[in-house]
Amino acid sequence: MKPQLILHIGHPKTGTTSIQKTLSAARTWLQERNVLYPQTSLIPHNHRVLGPSVFGAIAEKSLSIRLGLTAQHAVEASIAEWDAVSRQINDRQPKTVILSAEGFFGAILTADPKLLQEAVQQITDQRPRILAYVRSPVLYYLSKAQQKLKGGWGLILPHHFRRLDAIDAYRTCFGVGMEIRTFERNKLLAGDVVSDFAEWIGYPELVPQFSIEEENTSISAEAMSVLHRLARVAAISDIASLKAQRQLTKVVKRLDERIPEPTKPVLHANVTAYITKLNADLIGLRDQYDIHFKDIDYSLVGQDPGDDVPIIQSVEDFCTVNKERRDLLEAKVLKVLAGGRSR
Repeated sequence: MKPQLILHIGHPKTGTTSIQKTLSAARTWLQERNVLYPQTSLIPHNHRVLGPSVFGAIAEKSLSIRLGLTAQHAVEASIAEWDAVSRQINDRQPKTVILSAEGFFGAILTADPKLLQEAVQQITDQRPRILAYVRSPVLYYLSKAQQKLKGGWGLILPHHFRRLDAIDAYRTCFGVGMEIRTFERNKLLAGDVVSDFAEWIGYPELVPQFSIEEENTSISAEAMSVLHRLARVAAISDIASLKAQRQLTKVVKRLDERIPEPTKPVLHANVTAYITKLNADLIGLRDQYDIHFKDIDYSLVGQDPGDDVPIIQSVEDFCTVNKERRDLLEAKVLKVLAGGRSR
């Protein structure tokens, strides 16, 4: 009998790295309980590398840049990793298989669902159990903006993330076996996403032994601004530009921690209102899945944004920044990059 398959699909910025690193740390412990968290060679702690062969161009591009591969090689690597997962399943004959990749959430919107169905059928003849955590679009935008700036991708504009469309696509693909949970501390077991996930898969005892919290990578509003102002390249396009951006980000983060009174990033009210109006599916998430975000003014959801579209050309356009602290941080960063020292 083929194993049961658990698909943890994100979405992004919902503690997925903490879950994945915990599962990786507990891999042997899980195997002793007949649960397989397959290991892939290119990215050992998650299954992002499986994406290109089943989800197409978006997953191809992401993996190509991260690993320095051509699009064709990314697809070939993905196929090889699926084969490796199948071999692990055949060798160990587990009762349960867990796959986790945050990119699986939105990627289904542009994918051929048959490819994903075929890949899943190679693992199991049962309907997979699918879990997705969803986050407020306001907090998601702020967190994603930080991630993009640290990665050298520049500014992003507020947009509709299409959470409900992605959920509906998975339900159409696999039926109704899907769990949607709110990513908010007061909604999670013990206020912790790893504990919440462990309880859902039926192994809550793995948390005290193996839980690994994702490193707190939050930076100040001033650091966000400096990263944008000093970006090493217009956009990440290859492994060399990725390394250059990582150097800048490392310097900015280190010096940001040394300057007192950082400004916590908070969106301007007009940007918050615009994002809320833009994400009309918040009503569907609330009514169909009981997903209710405490930071959302639901009276604004679905309203026509009209002429309220914010013009975002700098961090200061969407986030409050202490300009004196920003300038001090920028001067110190420039000194280090020029070969000097900064206390």
